Amino acid sequence: MKILSGLGDPIYDLGGWYIFCNNRLLLGPEQTALTGWTGAGGGGVARYHHQFCEFRGIVYFEAENSFNLPWNTAKNNIDANANSFLIARGKMIEMMKPVIKLLNMAHSDRQSNPDGSEKQHKPYVELIKSTRSIQLEDLKKSNFSKRFVIPDVKKEKPKEKLVTISYKKPKEIVDKMKKATGLKSNSDIGERTFDYYVEQEEID
Repeated sequence: MKILSGLGDPIYDLGGWYIFCNNRLLLGPEQTALTGWTGAGGGGVARYHHQFCEFRGIVYFEAENSFNLPWNTAKNNIDANANSFLIARGKMIEMMKPVIKLLNMAHSDRQSNPDGSEKQHKPYVELIKSTRSIQLEDLKKSNFSKRFVIPDVKKEKPKEKLVTISYKKPKEIVDKMKKATGLKSNSDIGERTFDYYVEQEEID
């Protein structure tokens, strides 16, 4: 058997697993618990829905003796109890998880900020957009790694939270400070005195 997992075009009806027996497409796209889309508590991953429409998985079963393939007697469906399929299914679920994790991260990128505005920094969405599709017949062993690894992305630095400080002081003293510092606005004087205190007290 050979199992591949990764991403494809965001088309809902095409997402899921494709299972081949001796190069014959037996099932696909398969989006049910049969191939690990079990939902919580089912031993697989989440149930298939639009969020995962970019997932693509391919399984190739090959055997010189067709009786050793995990299909039913009519050769039009999988024998879900066949040992070879059960082994493959466990591996399929394992290989789905990092791809699903990436798609969940991209989904989080698309969610609005707490104030309802759209996020400007979407590293995982951009990561997926930067990939290119390849035709099935062009797939080569050299195109693949042993496991799907989510690439590192440049994450946005958290914005520093700012607060407003307001206080009143005698105008005469404030005017003298303006003259001494060369500053013109009251707010600039406020910031200068705050920074001076932080520096003198060595507050980090």
